[in-house]
Amino acid sequence: MFDEKTIRFYEREAKRYAAATAEQSMNEQIDRFTKFLPGNALIVDLGCGGGRDLANFSRRGFNAVGLDAAFELAKIASATSGCPVVVGDLLQMPFAKGSFDAVWASASLLHIQRNEIDHALDLINDILVAGGLFFCSMKVGRGELRTDDSRFFTYFMPSEWNERLACTGFELIESQADGLIGSEAGDRWMNTIARTVR
Repeated sequence: MFDEKTIRFYEREAKRYAAATAEQSMNEQIDRFTKFLPGNALIVDLGCGGGRDLANFSRRGFNAVGLDAAFELAKIASATSGCPVVVGDLLQMPFAKGSFDAVWASASLLHIQRNEIDHALDLINDILVAGGLFFCSMKVGRGELRTDDSRFFTYFMPSEWNERLACTGFELIESQADGLIGSEAGDRWMNTIARTVR
């Protein structure tokens, strides 16, 4: 199950978090991701937060659905984007096999414990169609950490993350380091785009 203390943080700070992340553009990453997709693709945003990226997908003409573990963030995301948003857990996803053409997971899987990452990636592979596209952003580093604000984070080195993708049925298309939002000073990020192989 997704970390309860992390969910409580996002419930409590939903408005402030949604406002802060709304200012951070993901256009470059979304451009890189959507160039691989047909115009009628169905995208699920896992850990959609305040709905910033859902709204971006919708403006571009894609069909998009959000999922977030925090009820308050899900409400904001739905209102912001006009897209359907489901309250749910990344480790117990409420979607059928092969439901989506693409999965977008921006700064969400980093809240999952290391020993559950492969399970989460298996679930993502399962809800994608054959050849489905998967974007993920993670913090670069080693180990796990609970921050002062009570959130839980898991860190990966790029080579280790790419290995996890390969072991769970994904083929890496591209990888980019230090290319994401600079929310906390000193954080290094990596973005990966992969495709299911089965």
